[in-house]
Amino acid sequence: MTIDRTIISLAILKVNWDKRQEDYIENFVPFIATLINRKRYSEVISRKICEDFQEEFGMKIPLEPMRTILYRCSKRGIIKKSFNQGIIPVYEKIAKYDFTDRMIEQERRQNKVVLELQTYVKEKFNDDISKEEIQDAIIEYLKQHDIDILFAAHQQSLLPDVTVDKKKKYYVYKFIQSSSEAEPEVFGYIVDIAIGHALANTIIYENDYRNYQGKLMNLTVYLDIQFLLRLTGVEGDLKKESVLQFLDGIIEKGGTIKVFQHTHDETLGILNGAKLWINKKAYDRSRANTATQFFVENSKTESDVDLCISQLDTLLNIKRIEIETAPDRYELKKYLISESELNENIISKYREHTPSFKEEGKETTIYKDITSISSIYILRKNEKPRHIKHARYIFITTNASLACAARIFEQEQYPDGYVIPACLTDVLLGTAIWLDNPVQMIKFNKMKMIANCVAALSPSRELTKQYLKEVEKLYKVHRITDDQYYYMKADKYVFDILESKTFGMSEYITEKTAEEIMYETILKEKIEGDARLQKLMEEDKVKLETEKDEHLSTLRNFENEVSEKNRIIKNNERIAMLISKIISHTVFIISVIFISLGIFSAIPLHLIKPKWEIVFISVGSIFILLHLVNGTSIIRLKDKLRNWVYSCVIKILIGK
Repeated sequence: MTIDRTIISLAILKVNWDKRQEDYIENFVPFIATLINRKRYSEVISRKICEDFQEEFGMKIPLEPMRTILYRCSKRGIIKKSFNQGIIPVYEKIAKYDFTDRMIEQERRQNKVVLELQTYVKEKFNDDISKEEIQDAIIEYLKQHDIDILFAAHQQSLLPDVTVDKKKKYYVYKFIQSSSEAEPEVFGYIVDIAIGHALANTIIYENDYRNYQGKLMNLTVYLDIQFLLRLTGVEGDLKKESVLQFLDGIIEKGGTIKVFQHTHDETLGILNGAKLWINKKAYDRSRANTATQFFVENSKTESDVDLCISQLDTLLNIKRIEIETAPDRYELKKYLISESELNENIISKYREHTPSFKEEGKETTIYKDITSISSIYILRKNEKPRHIKHARYIFITTNASLACAARIFEQEQYPDGYVIPACLTDVLLGTAIWLDNPVQMIKFNKMKMIANCVAALSPSRELTKQYLKEVEKLYKVHRITDDQYYYMKADKYVFDILESKTFGMSEYITEKTAEEIMYETILKEKIEGDARLQKLMEEDKVKLETEKDEHLSTLRNFENEVSEKNRIIKNNERIAMLISKIISHTVFIISVIFISLGIFSAIPLHLIKPKWEIVFISVGSIFILLHLVNGTSIIRLKDKLRNWVYSCVIKILIGK
């Protein structure tokens, strides 16, 4: 029941933050009001409130932060100091803060998530998962990332302890990843819980969390290597987008962003180092860094690596992120910290977080982290800033263990007072930046949650090692070809299958796992081959249909052209025939008149002028002679004339 209350309380914290839009302390005022209203206290005692708060809302708030909340409650008038009764509730003002009705709504939303998740597990894994197991897995997920904020608070988690079956945890993480796209409403509720968790963590700082809030006008932030790698996209688009959002948040607050030269050089070394493993059978994923995994398992080339480096430098220029040489530690040795002690703290914290951690091979990376943190102390020149606006220089990392080790070292060096740590996590600073910006806060937590789930679901190094041993066995007995051997070691799809078959845990790998993956990849190749063949057949079909349509179109155009030509020819013929008939008939009529006048003497010659008389007689005589010699008639001459005129007109009309 406590876990149930914890999750609902975290969701309500987010609701309070949405509704009130005030500082993080104000978010807890309605909780105290609701608690007092339920318990009907006659006197408010801090320790009793802490105990009852944990029982009622499932969160363990330390005494000092609780006193901070109660002081805020007194300013709001829901409790007051009485001279003879101590601190007493003011019930007439408490009612407006009580959120019992909101708890019912959040419980309804939680039950919907539980139902959706149970359905998902049944359909996808043919397994069952209880409401309690779901709640435990969500709490366990949140506790895993407590250190991202709490490393600087020197306090334990406010969440209850839980024990979660690894397979059930896998189900929940897989559902969160899936729901981010398929079930946005359900995913939104889970994100609300995560934001509530971040808001809750801010209260348990023994020093005011507001020391981390405000403008960053005089602050220079130096980025750790992981930010640069994520900007290249080797850890996925989601993490790249998350880093860009984080950098924009710093810039909007007035901060300046820089990168130490040794950090930039280390980044280039990692990226260029990936070239050595591209298309190499000796590639071993269990030993490869994220950049090498990205380039090898996504079939990238050396040119892709060069392009990636070029794009990184371009992006740094766009964001106006300068590359700066670290200060000389020997010239400024009076500000130098005990780097050997910091080194011991870092190694100790890494082993605490990962018992299998080995220092061998990590010396250079650790040394460069120490150089970055030491440089911040040198740049600060022994100043002990108590507020972010006075810190001037900060080293930001995604590595919470590194930040925690640096914080422990800092507390040992400055036991008499609190200072803003030289090394902060992106989550701590990002939460402080976006506490007054709900839209960006939600976006930041959404991306962080998905990225964390993807990372948690990825096969562990131990699982990868065991899998690769099985692949080696298959290769040695010639069960797989050279191409299959490389494919099974260096393809992202293979490791996706490995994750789903083993739930991301080495306990679930068997001697047959590699063989099963081999058969699945062969089946995948066959399916993809069939798909390619089908695609080619469809493309050929489309091509034939296109060619057929083109031929038909050409034929139609040809027929239209022929039809148009015939129409023009017929039109020309009609015109030529009309003109030839007019001319031939006119000549025929005139000829008949001439002949008639020349032959028939009955016409009085005195009526005709002498010169026309000669013309008539001559023309008539010619026609008579032609008729007597060749049998030519006027009608035949008319037809010949008509044909000749027709031919001439046709030639004129067609341009010949």
